[in-house]
Amino acid sequence: MNMKFIIKSTRQLFRLRRGNKYKNPMKMNHIKASLLALAAAGLFAPQMFGAVVTYDFEGLTAGALAVNGTVGGVGNQDRWYTYASQPSTVVATGTGIDTTKVATNVTFSTSSYGIRNFGATPFYSGTETSAEFHVDFRLGAGSTAGYFSLLGNGNATYAFGGSQTTAIGVRMTIATATNGTSVDFGLAYGGTAGSTATQNVTFASMGGASIGDWIQLKMVMDFTANTNDGAGTLWYKDLTLGQTSFTQLTTIGTRNLGLTTETAGFRAANWNQVFMRVGTGAGGAFPAVDNIAMVPEPATWALLAFSLTSVMVLRRRRNS
Repeated sequence: MNMKFIIKSTRQLFRLRRGNKYKNPMKMNHIKASLLALAAAGLFAPQMFGAVVTYDFEGLTAGALAVNGTVGGVGNQDRWYTYASQPSTVVATGTGIDTTKVATNVTFSTSSYGIRNFGATPFYSGTETSAEFHVDFRLGAGSTAGYFSLLGNGNATYAFGGSQTTAIGVRMTIATATNGTSVDFGLAYGGTAGSTATQNVTFASMGGASIGDWIQLKMVMDFTANTNDGAGTLWYKDLTLGQTSFTQLTTIGTRNLGLTTETAGFRAANWNQVFMRVGTGAGGAFPAVDNIAMVPEPATWALLAFSLTSVMVLRRRRNS
């Protein structure tokens, strides 16, 4: 059943009805059965592809996000934890277009960290062809950076250990460049001996971006590409400027994610944790993070929304 047929059927649903009688009952029954089948497929989408996971900091208490390495440990909020006495990000009120609670860094001397365990259910099945990972990031002054990785249980040590530019696992990065007039984007990939593809984009070419803007960063992943090594692309849009569509970072391009060379916990079917590192700021213009999202198959969830709407239309028509 393709989308063209679905649209055609939906239009016919309204054309064929006159008063409380259908001009062609058999045809109408066929259309209703098709739409109900579509709805059933949509309703089973969460079981087939996993649920969309979104997270913000609004329900948390202002102050340290995590102070020790135990999920649910004393002083740790909402399943967040840190590792090896690394400084924690802080929950505070955001600035600019996002004045809800956000995670930020309020020191000048060092980066801050956090990992959240989302429970036993992974974000993805590992077979998705258009899985997405989103984060909103506020550009701070100075050479500020945000690092965001997806992890499995027991792999926090890898997130904190080693070089941050050749990090183990799939990671997206964003930073205000040292010149203060551009943004450095990065996509880390390629397994335990991985590397990072980078691209610098000037504020002007981003449509007039500036320090303090909220940028939404998106990684799109096909886990089946490259014989299950996976493929990833990186995209951005400036929320402060009101941009509604993403721009792909074409210099970074499409990268082999090297998933089959990863430790098992770094493979997509096991990802159930999010790691973040928030860099330092300068002059009070601190970077911040909000609205983390893992979306298994955006097209499937669009289908679900359409399916539920179709069911509501049928029910309303039937009761009228």
